[in-house]
Amino acid sequence: GVEINDANGGLCELLHEITKDEISVEYLYAFVSPTAGKAFVVLRVADNLAAEKALTDAGFHMITDKDVCKL
Repeated sequence: GVEINDANGGLCELLHEITKDEISVEYLYAFVSPTAGKAFVVLRVADNLAAEKALTDAGFHMITDKDVCKL
């Protein structure tokens, strides 16, 4: 999962980073984060390691299963 800005275009920025590396997204779930102005997105992608690298390199913060369980 990954943390995004809970604002117009937040999800678009995330998807842009993944798809520019031609990583397929099978599905995703989005949740409001306990942190104001943030949201969590849990993704099912074709290549987890490549997606994590692309998002981390772009400055996105990865979340853990413990973060999701707090929702």
